[in-house]
Amino acid sequence: MRTDYISFPAGVLSNKREKLPIIYLCDDFFVLLKPDNVALKRISEHLAGQNDLVSREIFPLDDEIAGPIIFAKNKETFDNLRNIYGSQLMEFNFIFITDEGDLGTTSTHDCSLPIAKHFDEDKMLISHTTGKKSFTTFNFVKNISSYEMWSARCKFVRHHQVRLHAAEIGIPVLNDKIYSSMKSVDFTKKFNKKSEDERHWTEDYLPIYLSKLTFEGHEITIDAPRKFAAFVKLLQK
Repeated sequence: MRTDYISFPAGVLSNKREKLPIIYLCDDFFVLLKPDNVALKRISEHLAGQNDLVSREIFPLDDEIAGPIIFAKNKETFDNLRNIYGSQLMEFNFIFITDEGDLGTTSTHDCSLPIAKHFDEDKMLISHTTGKKSFTTFNFVKNISSYEMWSARCKFVRHHQVRLHAAEIGIPVLNDKIYSSMKSVDFTKKFNKKSEDERHWTEDYLPIYLSKLTFEGHEITIDAPRKFAAFVKLLQK
């Protein structure tokens, strides 16, 4: 099946030319697959002014998280999609890896702690005075060696929401140096004779991605990104 792409010149998303696949296409909007560690703002700025695209994002997606992102083709659709999102009629499903915990593997765990921006750092914090309402539902997916895969579901996405809520209930995302005091996973012995660079990416990689987005009859699902799949494979060694 043919896949269409939008190209980005070197220097926009990385130091080389990049192509992002169009994974869902309608008359009034399209969906790109954002890779991890790429700022959504950089994508939006590049699309600005091209044809009749309304390049502003419909919803936020943190730089470190790969997943589907929607762009409207006209202002009417943009306003409609923003209204759907603002009315919490979209559903976001994330997948992430955590260390083996004590929450159990059958029950659902909700977190509704209010989130506020830190005054001078790029992080969020729990605040019952200035925080905004936030709600995330967590479900166990499966064991991966001595680690666990969980899903997180929400209808409105705030900056670092899933990461912060996951940490608050005791299942922080692996390698999360902001919201967890756990050490990064040490893959030194698993790499054999691999280079220093190949070992380095595993220490900084956050194993979390937006796996599914649903709204008004549309269901946009992606397979696990290559980095995520490679990370899981290493955990299983």
